[in-house]
Amino acid sequence: MKDPVTSEKGIYLIFWFGEKRKGNVKCSPCGLKPSTAIELKKQLVKNLSDFLKNHIEVMVIDVSGN
Repeated sequence: MKDPVTSEKGIYLIFWFGEKRKGNVKCSPCGLKPSTAIELKKQLVKNLSDFLKNHIEVMVIDVSGN
């Protein structure tokens, strides 16, 4: 849903649990398996279209404790 006051801007928020997470870490959309929160953010941003890069802020919060 679009909110007119956002000027079509948004946030993509991800919590990085690292090795503490139960189960396997899945590959990012570009097909690579990130090993850190920073790698995940870089991979996600790289996969965005130019339009989305200007309209979405990707934020990965590292809650792994490392």
